[in-house]
Amino acid sequence: ASSFAHERSIPCEAMNPRPADCSRTHELRDTPRVMSEESTTSDLVELTRRSFTAASRRDFDALVGFFAADAVWEAQEFQAFEGRDAIRGFFEYVLGTYQDAEIEVEDVLDLGGGIGFVTASLEGQLADSTAHMRTRMGAVYTWADNLILRVTSCTDIDEARAAAERLAAERE
Repeated sequence: ASSFAHERSIPCEAMNPRPADCSRTHELRDTPRVMSEESTTSDLVELTRRSFTAASRRDFDALVGFFAADAVWEAQEFQAFEGRDAIRGFFEYVLGTYQDAEIEVEDVLDLGGGIGFVTASLEGQLADSTAHMRTRMGAVYTWADNLILRVTSCTDIDEARAAAERLAAERE
């Protein structure tokens, strides 16, 4: 049982790395997937970690600097946020619901073809409350030219990872 007053769990069907990708059945392969030797970004993993650091600091100017001007962030239970201003507003809203919040990046994977997968958690005390909330998520990142083009986040981490792997395989 969770020790938190509120633990947010939202079904994965609401997310779209590409429309409906997260809810598809993961296909098994009889050969292991080979990762490309070279990332399509200078260092997708490091850039992703730095974007999370900016979000943790609530440095929204730095955060949106990681996104292309027409980037899209799709988050469960929310609409798609299109463009830097909308993505900034989404982060200001979400992090503004916390008196204090800690974002912990558990893992960042470069799956090749500009596709990254992140497992992270957001935990903290809700604003104007003594309640704590913890949310854990998986996110599929699409990068090009060192900028984030699209992010789709989901609390069903296994489904999000499978969607990221399919998307990376399509780009091979």
